[in-house]
Amino acid sequence: MRPTAGPGPSPTETAAPPAGAVSVLDLSGRDLSEVPASVRGHTSLRRLDLSDNRLPQLPAWLGRLTELTCLDVSGNELTTLPAELADLRKLTRLSADRNQLSALPNRLGRLTALTWLSLTDNPLPGPPARAAGLPQLRWGEFRRPHWTPVLA
Repeated sequence: MRPTAGPGPSPTETAAPPAGAVSVLDLSGRDLSEVPASVRGHTSLRRLDLSDNRLPQLPAWLGRLTELTCLDVSGNELTTLPAELADLRKLTRLSADRNQLSALPNRLGRLTALTWLSLTDNPLPGPPARAAGLPQLRWGEFRRPHWTPVLA
């Protein structure tokens, strides 16, 4: 008599979790020029790593991934961050080092859960004034060759 398989996929099947069940997604270093639209469906996503790609911009819909606590967009070609990132009320860590950011959205101050912010090696004229309005911020690194971090 042949043993029967239990519930669930057979060993030869690949069982991908439902889109909403993914909590960590690492898309770093994949030479992406845009964020895959499939990421939009990962509504339970808590950590998203888009670092070291070729992203010239981030889609506004990232602001709808409201469970995000950690977002890394370092090492891309970003010139701005979408204002919709301010809707990420649970975001505690944002890293946007090594981009081309020269300004930040006015709504940055709405990220009241943010405890860690890193913006090194961007052409920002100085440390972001809005960082002073982030009550939970414990570490901010805004270093450029001619100025140093103001929050530590």
